[in-house]
Amino acid sequence: MWSSTLKDVDGVYESDPAASIGYQPRRFSSLGYGQALALAGPLIQPKAVHFLQRQQRTAEVAALGAAYESHVGFSTATLADAVTTAPTRVLLLGVGTVGGGVYRRLLAVPKHFRVVGTFVRARFLALAEEVPLTAIQIDEEALQALECDVVVDALPGLEPSTRLVNAFLNRGIAVVSANKAVIAESGPVLCSLAARHDASLRYSAAVGGSAPMIEAVRRLAASGEITSVTAILSGTCSFVLEQCQQGVPLQEALRDAQARGYAEADASEDLSGRDAARKLRILARHAFGREVDTLSVEGIVETRLEQLLSDAREGHSLRLLGTASKRNSGKVAAHVCLERIGEDHPLANIAGEWNALALTLVSGETIVVTGRGAGRWPTAEAVMADLLDLRRESQLGVMSDSS
Repeated sequence: MWSSTLKDVDGVYESDPAASIGYQPRRFSSLGYGQALALAGPLIQPKAVHFLQRQQRTAEVAALGAAYESHVGFSTATLADAVTTAPTRVLLLGVGTVGGGVYRRLLAVPKHFRVVGTFVRARFLALAEEVPLTAIQIDEEALQALECDVVVDALPGLEPSTRLVNAFLNRGIAVVSANKAVIAESGPVLCSLAARHDASLRYSAAVGGSAPMIEAVRRLAASGEITSVTAILSGTCSFVLEQCQQGVPLQEALRDAQARGYAEADASEDLSGRDAARKLRILARHAFGREVDTLSVEGIVETRLEQLLSDAREGHSLRLLGTASKRNSGKVAAHVCLERIGEDHPLANIAGEWNALALTLVSGETIVVTGRGAGRWPTAEAVMADLLDLRRESQLGVMSDSS
């Protein structure tokens, strides 16, 4: 049995690399418990090493974005060959709320990533994020001349995203998408295109913000255990509804959400329920292996909201919920609507801008996945998770080719 411990270092070394002047200490690919205690005291808690030794287990010391690690618990110590890889070259489509966050995160890890260009429809968006003028592009055709390893789609809407993602996948270039409209409408087609050209298409950030919803659904759907999906898919709406329940008028609550960065300047996609509906379609596709057959959408309608608020009940909360289930006929029915949920509901305790997913299984058990949804950083972190996965996989390929 293996357990992994992620650190901000890429393994255990003969001596501290940061304190080594004039030479580069070698990294252990494996080492024993005693050596780990002697060499990595500041890095690994001694009680953790003692626990591993008592249990006769092994653990890994690794860093995000690295395809190698030091295995602690082996009787024979082995030093690894030096591994050097160039930063992954990233082309960023969109530098708005999400794209701007991704851009700043990429700049923070220059060892792993290098931004080779950004595409925007208006230069001021990129300039506001302090993107150098030389890295800003507004001409779609010119993008094809840029040498990149992966493209991040953080643009809103279907076009030009669909067109650009098609073009890059056709060239065999990996794509990480945060664009739920594109994935909802064209996900299966794009996945097939990626497979034909030996490319990769990742889109964890398209649903759930920092909550690993797609990953959870994929894992459980592989064994055919899911009978229904219920989710809070708009942190913006949840925040606004909580404010309204506290007596704040709808428009004032919306302005507060916009000021906090939880809502776009045009929040109609969230309030109408269309944004949640797209995410629900993606989740249902993975949960049931087919497209949704029927989908009804009712967002936050002011008259309906006022009715529910006037009939407020103790212990209940208002949420915009998305639900999908597979009928006996095999068809998948889904709906998005404003609902009042009680304390016994599996998503009753989800507060503020958080997103949440409840998966009901054949056994009757309910699995809940939560994470921050609204705002720049939760989605940007989901994009970064996909990018780091791709980088690790590419490094494993390089190491395999050189061995």
